[in-house]
Amino acid sequence: MEPPALQNPGRGQILTAHVNLLVRMSPRTLIFATVLALAWRGASGQTVTVVHNVNLRSDPSTEYPPIRLLTPSEPPLTLLEPVPESGYYHVKTSAGAEGYLWSRYVRVAATPSASPDTIRPGPGTDVSTSMAG
Repeated sequence: MEPPALQNPGRGQILTAHVNLLVRMSPRTLIFATVLALAWRGASGQTVTVVHNVNLRSDPSTEYPPIRLLTPSEPPLTLLEPVPESGYYHVKTSAGAEGYLWSRYVRVAATPSASPDTIRPGPGTDVSTSMAG
């Protein structure tokens, strides 16, 4: 059986474990992991829409008071982590505030990766319709 501290680790213990892992990594692996993490974090391409009044919280729990109340009129939020933590999504508001929202009170949607104006067709190739394949 694990010691009580390891059965339900707090954020500080998880951070310490990550730091210890980073110290043991080679510089090349560390650079690759950093680039991969940054690409993953910025590439989620998903927005969050509030569908019911919900509290923005500093942690994914009700242990601490909320930062502020978000309403359905809130502009779309940016999803920072694609998987909920303890039922909470990690988000960023349009004003730049980061926090956690209870997942049942929001809707997650994919953001289009490029607008039609961004993609320009190439010169193309003339192809005869009489060619048999």
